[in-house]
Amino acid sequence: MNNRIVDNTDVQNKTKDIVIHHMDSFYDNDIDALMSDYTEESIIMTLEQTFKGLKEIRLFITEFITYFPKGKTILVLDKLSVENDLGYVVWHAHTPNIKISLGSGTFILKNGKILKQTFVGQLDKKALIT
Repeated sequence: MNNRIVDNTDVQNKTKDIVIHHMDSFYDNDIDALMSDYTEESIIMTLEQTFKGLKEIRLFITEFITYFPKGKTILVLDKLSVENDLGYVVWHAHTPNIKISLGSGTFILKNGKILKQTFVGQLDKKALIT
């Protein structure tokens, strides 16, 4: 019988690092860095739609990130929890045109990449001042 002690600390640290990299890349509007977290097998589920594979995910991120202009966005990470290959975030943000009073996402990782992700957010468009 071959007993092996598994240290989940390394898995949790890697998961935390990837989720933080993802949030930092989002804040920096770095689409290529964001995409480096995914594979062709990756899936993002939102309230409106499910995005599968790199092409659909890139289209979603490219459109969504326009609401968060670099240098004009305040994004606060309220909670980050990690358990093995599962990450969970809660955040809120303010931009010139939109307020997200609550944003949340779940990340399931495999081999150092985001395999599955969920996103939900309470987005309130601000009245444009002219």
